[in-house]
Amino acid sequence: MSARPFLIVGLPRSRTAWLSVFMTTAGSICYHDPIGGIRDISDIEAIYKSDYYKFVGISDSGLGFFLDWILKNIQPRTLIVERDPAEVIESLAGIGIPRTNFTELLSAELQKFKNHSSVMWVPYEALNVKRVMQKIYWHLMPGQPFDEERYELLAKMHIECDVEATFAEAKKNKKNLDFLLRDIIPLVRPKEAPNASKFH
Repeated sequence: MSARPFLIVGLPRSRTAWLSVFMTTAGSICYHDPIGGIRDISDIEAIYKSDYYKFVGISDSGLGFFLDWILKNIQPRTLIVERDPAEVIESLAGIGIPRTNFTELLSAELQKFKNHSSVMWVPYEALNVKRVMQKIYWHLMPGQPFDEERYELLAKMHIECDVEATFAEAKKNKKNLDFLLRDIIPLVRPKEAPNASKFH
């Protein structure tokens, strides 16, 4: 593989969009949410190939379900952003996404790699700390100089994916996603909203 690979995963609403921008520099590129464009997990190998960039990364929550395969076959330096699943469920509900156990399933999968030698775990709240961001940067792209001025500029920006565009893209890629996540979709169950009324 020509470029040195890295991966950013975590629960949804864990600043993966911001991190993809932060990790894209003159010598690196970090793709955000490419999962909808692949039909088999091995397809991501093509994303990591580059004769131009020294480092190529992917920042995608959904790839956490395939972390075992990715770490064995691609061996990227990896960041997992840790966030409370209940907090994520509420955040998603706030933008109109139904409550399900999806985040809990993903959280359980990520926990399997808590002690993996290539994986760095960072609490969601710590992403606001410059020294933590330096450690993340050097973990994912060792030897690359950390641009403090660029960090200060990006730290002031609120960057997130366009929810409507994301839903439209997911609808367009539904066949790919259904095939790729075929073992996960049957496990996803609706959750009741807190204090929901029960009718008997």
